Amino acid sequence: MTNPLPYLEQRKLVKRWSGPIAPIANLIFTLILFAITWWIFQDPRGVMRFYTPYVGYNYCRWWLIILIWMAYIFDFWPFKRKWLETAHPLQKGIDELEAALNDLPETTNSPGRLVRGAAQHNLCQLYIDKGVALEEAGQGGEAPAAYAKAITYGNDVIDGSVYGLMTERFGSRKDENPDFYYANIESQQTPDHLYSAAGYPIEGIIY
Repeated sequence: MTNPLPYLEQRKLVKRWSGPIAPIANLIFTLILFAITWWIFQDPRGVMRFYTPYVGYNYCRWWLIILIWMAYIFDFWPFKRKWLETAHPLQKGIDELEAALNDLPETTNSPGRLVRGAAQHNLCQLYIDKGVALEEAGQGGEAPAAYAKAITYGNDVIDGSVYGLMTERFGSRKDENPDFYYANIESQQTPDHLYSAAGYPIEGIIY
């Protein structure tokens, strides 16, 4: 696989809830997990019925040491490390759409049925997002290949299918000369996220 996206090791964690809710929920979850492991391994009246809690404590501690060794010494053996490269949601979306692409119809009379042009359009967007994610992960040297794939799928929709570009703008903004960003949120629509700044100037009104 080219341009792997390291997901689990380099992802940026963001709090799901604001304020003290997240640490309180984490504390409750930890206490529940502790109570379960205590009843199974450490309580003399529990499932394992060890004669002292210290035996169960050491039993759990050695399991933890084994998991740490698997990750940091044996590189996740006997599991394959490749799953780290395919775990990213962007990569999963790319893999699924590319696997189904040739089986999709170009047009359909069935409402809601996915067609090839829609898949190519989404692949174009996913590869743009992948290039941005690679740059944010410090792998900017691999991002151009992802952008090139985005251009390929964009051209497939524009030039190689029954679909085409709009040649005229419409609505209240039809007279504007728009800028084109490779960004999903408005706060990222900055000059360094312009397609032209990335070396991919866009010709025409709409791409």
